[in-house]
Amino acid sequence: MEDSILQTIYLDNNATTKIPPIVIKAVTNWMNCGNPSSNYYSAELSRKLMSKFRDLIKQDCDIGDDFSLIFTSGGTESNCSIVNILSRAYRCKTKKKPHIITSVSEHKSILKCVKDLEIEGVIEATYVPLKHTSPHYGSVDPLQVRDAIKSNTCLITIMTANNETGIINNITKIGQIAKERNVPFHTDAVQLFGKSLFRPNRLHIDSFSVSFHKFHGPTGIGILGVRNSLIKGYELCAHITGSQNEGLRGGTENIPGIAGAFMAMKLSLQQRSEKITMARRMRDHMWNSLSSQFLCMYLEDYRKNRDISSAKLWKQVIDARTSRKPIIVQISQKEDTKMPNTLLLAVYDEGKFCGGLCQKELVKQNIIVSVGSACNASDEHASHVVKAMGVPEELLSGVIRISVSDDNTATEIQKFIDAFIKILRSKTCLLGLTVKQGE
Repeated sequence: MEDSILQTIYLDNNATTKIPPIVIKAVTNWMNCGNPSSNYYSAELSRKLMSKFRDLIKQDCDIGDDFSLIFTSGGTESNCSIVNILSRAYRCKTKKKPHIITSVSEHKSILKCVKDLEIEGVIEATYVPLKHTSPHYGSVDPLQVRDAIKSNTCLITIMTANNETGIINNITKIGQIAKERNVPFHTDAVQLFGKSLFRPNRLHIDSFSVSFHKFHGPTGIGILGVRNSLIKGYELCAHITGSQNEGLRGGTENIPGIAGAFMAMKLSLQQRSEKITMARRMRDHMWNSLSSQFLCMYLEDYRKNRDISSAKLWKQVIDARTSRKPIIVQISQKEDTKMPNTLLLAVYDEGKFCGGLCQKELVKQNIIVSVGSACNASDEHASHVVKAMGVPEELLSGVIRISVSDDNTATEIQKFIDAFIKILRSKTCLLGLTVKQGE
């Protein structure tokens, strides 16, 4: 079993990442640590560990003492906590029903939490759509966020980078708008934090979520960073009560998880610019290699031309259909305002291509990819993000996400490319079509 895992080419790193031995060692070394709330020696060591970790994050993010860093169980808890904490504080402070602005492409931890509160009648909510035209196709339009602000808006929550498409939103502009209108601004930074530079003060961010298993840390440990002026101004109280985390999140801290996350954070800072460059090279190499073998285009071009049979581009599409040569559509922007590690594709082959079947074929060769958001892996329906992007129905069954990490090598990427091309040419992933062995 262990040998099989070691040999696996893992390309689903937006879902989670492999934990290197040095991080595992950091976790196990702290398994018998003291309770940080106690007063003996090992408890003091645990408190020092948390303090050093917070100092590292504050230094890297250049936030000084402007933020409190609250240890949580991960991105989901951090997202749900800020929505609940802030909406409750606003109701108590103003006696008004709070209004929250978010987008249709957020992680389900935000969308479900906001929707549930809306159904309960304790908040109002606005769900900003994604842009379907250039520039910045598939991102949240800051002007639509601005236009959605009301007198009772207590929170704007827009993710930094989307986990499925890799598209990075214009957080700087949204933050400026929020600051001008005096509305707290939260961002789910789970997909970007630890992989790229993140500076909350420059982006006018008031709170942010982090999950360390997204960059080679253990699962079950995250951060909710909250600006201290927001805590004081709104008199924020813990969603999970207790004295830990300076009274902002109860429960004994997960010291082994924190130790592992601390080590993962240190590793992420080493040669970060080089890692970003390498990830971008891998992503672009995959796309260029596929483009040399198949008809490839961006989603915006596909949507623009699909109903214009006289267009030159769409004539190519028709020719490709006739020759049963798969069409590959990149569900992203032409502009490079996206995470360098993510490639979200939709394969079209007579409307019969199945991403799930392709995933199984790749698994047979010890290659792991995703058929969309990891959170929707068991859902038969297309993800809410893909739908929000305006992906035509004939592409929905063929969506595949490839996401690389610091662990992946150029050799692994080439093995994936060779295997993927072979599978596409074999037609083994077409629904309702049986291919005999050897054909």
